[in-house]
Amino acid sequence: DRNLNLVVKAVDQASSSLKTIEGSVNTFNTAIKAIAAAEVTAKLGEMVTAFGRVGEQLEQFATKTGFSVEAASELRYIGELTAISLEQLAVGIKKMQVSVFEAEQGLGNGSEAMKQLGIAVSELKQLQPEQQFDRIAGAIADLEDPAARAALAVKVFGRAGSELLPIMASGSEGLAQLRQDAQEFGLVLTKEGAEAATKFDDNLDRLRTSTEALGFSIVTGK
Repeated sequence: DRNLNLVVKAVDQASSSLKTIEGSVNTFNTAIKAIAAAEVTAKLGEMVTAFGRVGEQLEQFATKTGFSVEAASELRYIGELTAISLEQLAVGIKKMQVSVFEAEQGLGNGSEAMKQLGIAVSELKQLQPEQQFDRIAGAIADLEDPAARAALAVKVFGRAGSELLPIMASGSEGLAQLRQDAQEFGLVLTKEGAEAATKFDDNLDRLRTSTEALGFSIVTGK
């Protein structure tokens, strides 16, 4: 009987221990799930905020350069692969547009550069800004002489030309493939998408400002 009682007691203790372990595991799992949910929520918030900023950047880039938002999205992807920011790209493209204007007027480095690249002014006039970029960048990219490639890149795109050389390294076909990659990866925003993202980012800024104002009011009692 004594031994039986000991066995029963041991079983009870073991059962109690299992329940404690089960409770601990359940508590741990609940905590892990809560932490994971909070982490996912935070990450989603960061992603949404980042999306708003990207949309605003693309819309501003399109306004500055005359590019479509879609083309700006593709160029942003290409730039990221070669560590070139949208701001740097915008500077280079604005200089390119000056070079195109010079070529149309038969003046300056722009006219000389287009002749060296074998690009007719009449051809450039028929192209949209992003198409002009593709045509000129592709022509520079396809030059076999690295020195000539570098010199003409700077002549057309100014100081940003040397930063744009990595983009041109893959040649005109490589540039076209990178644009296609951006499309396939779902990284291309439409004009409507960029406008919606910009509006969302503006609303976030208003929310932050309102929250700060509320905080000041609580602290100062005013």
